[in-house]
Amino acid sequence: MMLVEVFDISPTTYQLWRKTMSTFEDMTAKSIGDRTGVNTALVAHGLIGAMHYIAREWLESSYAQPRAEVAASCNILFAAVHTSLDTQ
Repeated sequence: MMLVEVFDISPTTYQLWRKTMSTFEDMTAKSIGDRTGVNTALVAHGLIGAMHYIAREWLESSYAQPRAEVAASCNILFAAVHTSLDTQ
């Protein structure tokens, strides 16, 4: 799992992390779709950051919550963003 800070491990590891995150950012932005006046890349960064924090808390709690609960929490974020964008 790539939830620990990998920036200082090595340049090769950093490049792999950057490539993986770029792909995830693209997928997340595409899930938002084209929206007039919305920088979907920035929204995607925010969603990924929130999911990252949820996952880190789960990891640091030694996986105290069921995986389905963690996934549902992330889904709520996406649903909230989509609802917000759909009402604009």
